[in-house]
Amino acid sequence: MKKTKCLSLTRGQQATLLAALCTLGIGALLFVFGTTAAFLPLRMGAWLHFTVGALLLLNFLWPLACRSVAEKQAIAKERLIAASAQDENGAEKGGRRGRAAFRMRAGFLRWCNLIGLLLELAVLAALAYFFLRTSLAKQSVVLYSYLPVLIVVAGFAALLILAKALRHFMAQERETLALVAILDVLRFNLLLLAVGMVIHVTALFDMSAVLRIVEYVVALYCAIFLVISLISGFLRGACSSGVRLFIPRPFSKREDDEEDLISYLERSTGMTLRSLFGIKIARKILPIVCCVVVVGFWLSTGIAQVETYERGALYRLGRCEKILEPGVHLTLPWPFDKVELYETEKVQEMVVGYENSERTDLLWDESHGGTEYKLLLGDGNELVSINLRIKYKIDDLYEYVTCSAEPAEVLNAKAYSI
Repeated sequence: MKKTKCLSLTRGQQATLLAALCTLGIGALLFVFGTTAAFLPLRMGAWLHFTVGALLLLNFLWPLACRSVAEKQAIAKERLIAASAQDENGAEKGGRRGRAAFRMRAGFLRWCNLIGLLLELAVLAALAYFFLRTSLAKQSVVLYSYLPVLIVVAGFAALLILAKALRHFMAQERETLALVAILDVLRFNLLLLAVGMVIHVTALFDMSAVLRIVEYVVALYCAIFLVISLISGFLRGACSSGVRLFIPRPFSKREDDEEDLISYLERSTGMTLRSLFGIKIARKILPIVCCVVVVGFWLSTGIAQVETYERGALYRLGRCEKILEPGVHLTLPWPFDKVELYETEKVQEMVVGYENSERTDLLWDESHGGTEYKLLLGDGNELVSINLRIKYKIDDLYEYVTCSAEPAEVLNAKAYSI
């Protein structure tokens, strides 16, 4: 009876598979509850987990596929060499065939290395596209329930338990140290999400915009080091055997592992940042970098983008200076200039005589479910309800914003008087 050989998994591959499945599971939960609650930061966090989990899973599956094909090729070549060794010149032919098999195997691994890099970059680019597409969507519902917060806390606890288990059972593997660092970064992101969502649900402060910025920063931080890991792994020829994905912690750990940001910079630059020379360099460079980042962020507030269906009113020190056409415009940074966007190319709507939060048709045979105003006509004994839906379009935006502080309210009052 012929026995089939099974591929054995190393402890590092087992840890990679566990981390990939756990990350994808948490991402699925965040996506479901983020879509249900229409809370964009939660969906952005879901796509971040999908990205890391998909790369870990691909980094687990692709080396197994390459290893399986390479072993089959090696068995076939060994049989061919053994068969050729039976000839009268078998030793010489076997040597030539052995060298040819080695060259073919090396070429196969080089192609696997290149294809693995392209696959991982394609997955990263595709998931980054969905992340950006989600972040640009409009948020329509305010978060009221604590259930999404509990899901985020559960994801935080799952990542914490997995990291502790990897540290305890697989502490000697270098892949484990990198995986623990990745899980710590994702766990820190979930902690920020949980705190921001609690503040948002309790109505202390609208944290949706702040959390979106946090997700942008964390995603950019992870993407930079993931790309660096993939490129360095390709240069070492490790895409066919398993790239060591690496996202250093942005904070130091008390454990004596090497997966924090400072240790990564020390290993990459060859300079000990904890030494006196490193501290002097950091003291000189860090203030300059911080100033450049702050000034760059402040100058970026002077960039305004106007869509094709919009027009922008440019206010300079509180006065409307001009109307901006569609496109990208450079203005003075905040607080000198402010741009307010108006949908001038869309037909807008206003209901008169009837107020309701929902957009429904006004039918005589159905209850409106809102506040309806009744008017006295004739001798004062007849009650008449007049419900109108006014459709209008902004033609002259400059006149619209300068005629009154609240032009929509003026239009509403004029309609009621008519």
